[in-house]
Amino acid sequence: MLYKLINFIVDTKVLFFGVLVNVTFFIIDAIGLALLPRLGISYGRVLPSLVAFAFLRAGLFFLWLLILVGLGIFRPNLLHGYFLWILIALQLVLLGVGYDGFYVEPMQLTVGRIQVPVPGLTHPVRIVQLSDIHVERTTRRELAVPGLVASLNPDMIVLTGDYLNKSFTHDAQAASDLRQLLVQLHAPLGIYAINGNTEPPWLMDDLLSGLDIHRLENEVVRVPALGDHFVIVGLDYDDVFFDQIRLQRLMAQVKPDDFSLLLYHTPDLAYAARDLHVNLYLAGHTHGGQVRLPLFGALFTNSRYGKTFEMGLYHLGQTTLYVTRGLGMSGDFSPRVRFLCPPEVTVVDLVPEGTVGAQ
Repeated sequence: MLYKLINFIVDTKVLFFGVLVNVTFFIIDAIGLALLPRLGISYGRVLPSLVAFAFLRAGLFFLWLLILVGLGIFRPNLLHGYFLWILIALQLVLLGVGYDGFYVEPMQLTVGRIQVPVPGLTHPVRIVQLSDIHVERTTRRELAVPGLVASLNPDMIVLTGDYLNKSFTHDAQAASDLRQLLVQLHAPLGIYAINGNTEPPWLMDDLLSGLDIHRLENEVVRVPALGDHFVIVGLDYDDVFFDQIRLQRLMAQVKPDDFSLLLYHTPDLAYAARDLHVNLYLAGHTHGGQVRLPLFGALFTNSRYGKTFEMGLYHLGQTTLYVTRGLGMSGDFSPRVRFLCPPEVTVVDLVPEGTVGAQ
């Protein structure tokens, strides 16, 4: 087998046409990635994404060689043989994945919905959660968010961190674009915000100053419009160990008959929240993995619990946890890509106990 493989590889014609196909798609990748900022889609660095695609395409090339060896095709007709179409088909599939991940899905806003029963609540209340906006520059996605949120008729809006992309935390234009988005958000019961891992507490004051947004900084606030026993626990993101201690102190201020809504950037306090009898916990941070595979889900979540709380709805004792996929994409050297994981605006309908599913 090894002897046949060597004979096949040293066929310079096979290698020439195979490499030519790969180089052609590599050039297409480079052009497509370079156009992303020019088309106002995303603003990440081209080279890391291009290198990642080069490795994937090289992998497909060697897979193609192995397929041909396995089939025993060692001397195909270069002009009429079908072996090149196999390679072209594989590379076209990857091109389609890249087009979807870089161009299509990042702009496909979706709405996730859950209902949560609240004891003592007399009427339904709608909370809209936005998380991981990761603004670099205003794109079609950011332009669409205020209109979508308004169409959902929120009574309250909560913002759960990561407002600027990490590569743009000191970029004045990015901060201005973020504020232009936030100023368009309105809710009669208010807008509440906590920080994420991309912005320290002091930066939050600069980002939100002058906006009609309640910045929660390790505090418990009551919302009289929702009754005497509804509290929001706003916890800063800093260090999970110390954040857990702060959460314990905050929950000590919550009365046994209170309904508690915890806002914390990551799902990494899920078990602590359960043990402290938090009722509803809204988080983001994982982006749902940002890149997901069929039947497997997220490849990476940046969570201490890995895939345990990668996205969506979870029940831990009396605690309901929802981890939104968020709106934006990771910064720095990370590719600005979403695959099988479109951005999400989350609707949380609080309903009187006993009426879940009635809406």
